[in-house]
Amino acid sequence: MKEEMEKTPIVYIGLDSKKPVEFMENNRPINNALVKRLEESMKKYGILSALTVYDTGDSYLIVDGQHRWTAASNLGLSMPAIITSNFSAMEAVMEMNTIGKNWSMPDYVEFYSNHDDPNIRNVYSTLRTKKRHNSEYNYGSIQQIFCYPTQPKALKEGIVRIVDEEMGDEIIRYLNELEGYLPLAKTTRFITAFAYMANHEEYSHSRMMRKLKGINKSSPLLVCISNPIDYGRMLTKIFNRNQTKNLTMFRSSWL
Repeated sequence: MKEEMEKTPIVYIGLDSKKPVEFMENNRPINNALVKRLEESMKKYGILSALTVYDTGDSYLIVDGQHRWTAASNLGLSMPAIITSNFSAMEAVMEMNTIGKNWSMPDYVEFYSNHDDPNIRNVYSTLRTKKRHNSEYNYGSIQQIFCYPTQPKALKEGIVRIVDEEMGDEIIRYLNELEGYLPLAKTTRFITAFAYMANHEEYSHSRMMRKLKGINKSSPLLVCISNPIDYGRMLTKIFNRNQTKNLTMFRSSWL
């Protein structure tokens, strides 16, 4: 088996290849948006991943990488290709679809935790540790808590930065207390809204808890919402409840 793997041929194929390159009839259709993204990646970083092709004798049949091949062809680039000929092309496609998977957030965190740049490596290693110690939160929530304010995709792009680790730990404590009054306090949407509020210089958590303790748990104020903006408005109403003068210090965060 080891000897067979060592003999697996790798060639470069392009539009000028001696053998034509073909797609399998039953493979998924080409997604043009994905091709455009791959083209941008190739312009920036070059070819990062080889194709897998089946050598039919007369042509190379793409087993894995038809989007990469299309993008490279559009740019006039040749690509490395691993050639398989010891099983049928259809079996190869089934195998690739079975073992392959898209990266999840933990995959991105693990990748950047081993980055050459020490700043990136340290940030993601810290986030990985925070997630391990707070397993009830997903990485989207961990990002909102420790890296405010950032867009969700920033974690995948390696550009998140921890603003205040101590404050992030404090927000974790706040959320544990809020959960007794707001059952969805540990959902990502709620955390997205609350992180803005908790990081505000005029936020007082002791005041928020006093207000919550004075509200009946069946109050319409404590509704389940799916939009972070609405959660923000709800939190502001609770924080300002029974004020003679309505405070609006958090309003700009939700608009």
